[in-house]
Amino acid sequence: QLYNGRPFAQSLSAAGASWCSIDPLFGGITSRGVFLDVAAGRPEGYVTVGRPVTPRELDAAAARAGVRVGPGDVVVVRSGQEAFQRAHPDWVPRVSPHPGLHLSCLQWFRERDIAAIAWDMMDERPIGYAGFGMGVHLAIPFLGLALVDNTYPERLAAACAEEGRNAFLFTATPIRLVG
Repeated sequence: QLYNGRPFAQSLSAAGASWCSIDPLFGGITSRGVFLDVAAGRPEGYVTVGRPVTPRELDAAAARAGVRVGPGDVVVVRSGQEAFQRAHPDWVPRVSPHPGLHLSCLQWFRERDIAAIAWDMMDERPIGYAGFGMGVHLAIPFLGLALVDNTYPERLAAACAEEGRNAFLFTATPIRLVG
């Protein structure tokens, strides 16, 4: 199903999506951004396979940053993908077990009523539930969230450190793929 219980099969054709497409976001996303540096709270400097990001870690990152995540925010999560890949040169994306956010983060997103998430590592995989490949991506049909995948938050981390703040104006525009 898609967001608000719409049947997936009836909402998608060769012409594209008739419901819940990215088309409404063509004008872009503009909102308050909040940077949560989960990697900075890990001794390795990155999220590891078998130790996914949890809601408790998101809270700890927000506390370290001195920010409160609220309705309409775009949460930018740094899990340290670049450092992880340097430390694990034999790791193969989409094949090897993948570090990232745990499925339980969906509830954290809902409780704070965020608008979108931008992240570097994305979901933990496998998630441990048969039939589900990408757990946190369920935020799209369950919560109606926009997901900005495969970001590079390293420059943002440096800018937030330089400015001494972790809240900012977030803007993004998707590639215009109609339907």
